[in-house]
Amino acid sequence: MARFSAFAHFLPVLLAACTAAPAAGPAVQQLPCNGAVEFCDRRLSEVALAGAHNAMSNADEGWNFANQQHGLLTQLDDGIRAFLIDAHPADENTPDQPAGKAMLCHGLCQLGYEPLDHAFAKMKTWLDAHPREVIVFVIEDYVPEQAITDALTTSGMLPMCLHQPRDQPFPTLQALIDAKTRVFIMVESGGGPAPWHHGYEDYAQDNPYSAETVADFSCDRLRGKAGNPLLLINHFLTAGLTGHEVLATQANAEPGLSEHVLKCQKQFGQLPNIVALDWYHVGGLMPLVRKLNGLPAAP
Repeated sequence: MARFSAFAHFLPVLLAACTAAPAAGPAVQQLPCNGAVEFCDRRLSEVALAGAHNAMSNADEGWNFANQQHGLLTQLDDGIRAFLIDAHPADENTPDQPAGKAMLCHGLCQLGYEPLDHAFAKMKTWLDAHPREVIVFVIEDYVPEQAITDALTTSGMLPMCLHQPRDQPFPTLQALIDAKTRVFIMVESGGGPAPWHHGYEDYAQDNPYSAETVADFSCDRLRGKAGNPLLLINHFLTAGLTGHEVLATQANAEPGLSEHVLKCQKQFGQLPNIVALDWYHVGGLMPLVRKLNGLPAAP
């Protein structure tokens, strides 16, 4: 009896020890979204993205009068997340492709071309290997919606495309990652019935894109309406046959690049979501985008 009384005395202590909360383990580190944990809770309309104008037209792959040095995969590796591309129908200048198929061309396909489904496929492979990255396309389209849908379907990218109702706020980057809808597409000719098909001027606004000298850069509104959730800043020069590499050394230099973009931010009254350059790796695009996003300078 005495032994049982002694055990009963210690029983509450033993029970408390057994039911005590386990010791806290190490904190789980949040994974980044588009390279920064700060972006995960921001909506797509609340982040700035580095953009490539005429992204498909690149010197590495032999395009004539190229707007970029590097191809699409290198652009992704370098941090480009917004791609301004042109889609044209296959014609006599693309003899290995069926007529009407969507091709990446810059005006004339004899200057360079790539089937749109091929480009989408290799970018999808990159996205599969980088599951926490979100990208945007702005397509200058000269093909019907179905031709782009076919390219998205063939490439396997179609299920990754966001359907964004115009009257609803954009999801956060974390929500896009969770939903596996990490590709947002806008088309310059206007919206269409396909869920992926968003009219550029229904969602975005921009400044003029016809500057021939640095003095021509403007922050006037060219397309879209005030209040559209996305802002694209065109910051590149077009001057006859002058090479884009030469023009980019002028356009992309600091402090001119930042001065123009920050002026437009103030004039439009909202964050520039896409800053589109030619020869993007020349000059200060990436540091500027970090600044726009409120991130410290890269080490």
